[in-house]
Amino acid sequence: MTESRRRGRILISAIIAVMIVIAIASVLVVNVRQGGAPPTPTSSYTAAALRPGEDAILNSYGWVDQKNGIARIPISRAIDIIAARGLPARPTSTATNDEGETIPSYSSSGTQPREWLH
Repeated sequence: MTESRRRGRILISAIIAVMIVIAIASVLVVNVRQGGAPPTPTSSYTAAALRPGEDAILNSYGWVDQKNGIARIPISRAIDIIAARGLPARPTSTATNDEGETIPSYSSSGTQPREWLH
């Protein structure tokens, strides 16, 4: 690379860097002129303020979507129902022991192949 080309690239890089700095500075100036710093949360957004409403929802019956018949139940009742019924289980596999003759699906490994083999 010749010396003049190298100087030209350095000059272009410097011009681009200056333009980026000017753009960032202008955005900051506009932000300050339009109201300054972003708004800070008020005390109504604290966890302590939200907790009573959450407790009321978690510990009472009510409608989620009355039109479609979807209701909520208290969390303690939901826990009791799950404890009594148990969690749903996946169906047991009916596959026979293949002695390693089948190829697992690509989705089982979490990766995508570069080319499909089948």
